[in-house]
Amino acid sequence: TLLHKCDISISLPSYDGFATSLLETMAAGTLPVISDIEAYKYDFNEYDWLLVKSQINVDKLFEKINRIIIDVDLLYDKKKSRVEYIKKYYSREEQIKNLENIISFAYEKNKE
Repeated sequence: TLLHKCDISISLPSYDGFATSLLETMAAGTLPVISDIEAYKYDFNEYDWLLVKSQINVDKLFEKINRIIIDVDLLYDKKKSRVEYIKKYYSREEQIKNLENIISFAYEKNKE
């Protein structure tokens, strides 16, 4: 796909839920640059190799992209890690396990 051929993906919405396109981008190994909006506040904060957050501001975006270009290891050496992370934590199988855990927890809480 086109995402596999890209090194960087830029998506700077001013409002969003958790975007499927963000997962697709990381699953392709592409490094996404996303806005630092509330919807993304707690997701992936500890993993700077997984994605880059930027303010919705041209100067700030330029700074982030310039840093990525200088740190080419971030693009290429971590590509496989991004793919593996998304497969491990966001695969269909993993999401089913998460839902089963939530349902089980809720069931046990209601029995009390």
